[in-house]
Amino acid sequence: MFAKHIGRCLCILLLSCLVIAAHGSEKSEFKKVAAGAISLRVPESWRAKETTSKFRIAHFEISSVKPEDDDAELVVYYFGGPTGGVRANIERWIGQFHEEGRDVKLSRGKGEQGEYVIADIVGTWKKPDGPPFARRTIERPGSRVIGVVLVIGDGNPEDYYFLKLSGPDALVKSQAKTLRVAIGVDLTSERPYKMEDDKVLRTEQEWRRKLTSEQYRVLRLKGTERPFVNKYDKHFDPGTYACAGCGQELFNSETKFNSGCGWPAFYAAKAGDRVNLVRDLSLGMVRTEVTCSRCASHLGHIFDDAPQTPTGQRYCINSVALEFIPASAEDNPKSDG
Repeated sequence: MFAKHIGRCLCILLLSCLVIAAHGSEKSEFKKVAAGAISLRVPESWRAKETTSKFRIAHFEISSVKPEDDDAELVVYYFGGPTGGVRANIERWIGQFHEEGRDVKLSRGKGEQGEYVIADIVGTWKKPDGPPFARRTIERPGSRVIGVVLVIGDGNPEDYYFLKLSGPDALVKSQAKTLRVAIGVDLTSERPYKMEDDKVLRTEQEWRRKLTSEQYRVLRLKGTERPFVNKYDKHFDPGTYACAGCGQELFNSETKFNSGCGWPAFYAAKAGDRVNLVRDLSLGMVRTEVTCSRCASHLGHIFDDAPQTPTGQRYCINSVALEFIPASAEDNPKSDG
């Protein structure tokens, strides 16, 4: 009788332990976290940290296995305006690594919240150090960055979210699948991504809905806005000028100059084939048209009449074809993110 009583108690105790263990393991697996308009499923072991910028909407720290190694971190960025799109941000993440010994893998797919592109980069990372405007970096050999561009809508500037998982190679690599779980990806949809995949194709009806009437007249019908009374003719704040049609970054403020022509003038475009040059025989003249390489929108024309500049060239661009990204907003997300 006593033995039977003891046996029953042991069974109850064991069952209780199993229940407690089950609850404990469930609690330690994943939790849902809201980050702007997206939702993340992150492990309980990822420690949430206070964000340090209005552009950083979520920040998690991931502890290293070895005490002597650095921790990893995941930062989620959202800007709500022009961001340069997929290509510009991938190029920026890649540019944070030394070219020698660098390995880059790009992939794309669809998930519960939208389409995504992932850049997985390994090598010697020039880790940002201090405020973004200072441009200071620390050399970190054996590092890995997994950057995600998540597009939750139709590809408008307000639809882009950026996630950056960074730290020691082995630690970040071990969290690659967990990061995909966090944003709810469909692994069966994932395939290699090429930079030329980042083209924007819309019907003319879609362009009419997206653009203002003046933007449509210039970008899609190749019109020209009035000189001297447009938005960016006398605008010289530091930052980047992006395409108003698709958000691709086109020109840096450092290459803008006062040509006196009445429209924004630049002596060079950003590197990376951001613009196309097309022979233009309209209006009885021979000119060279400048279009956006991502969405084929008309931007303006280029002339070889600026001997005072390093290139001798003048990109004469319509203000209405541009969106300006101030340096303060540009540096926070993209040199830091």
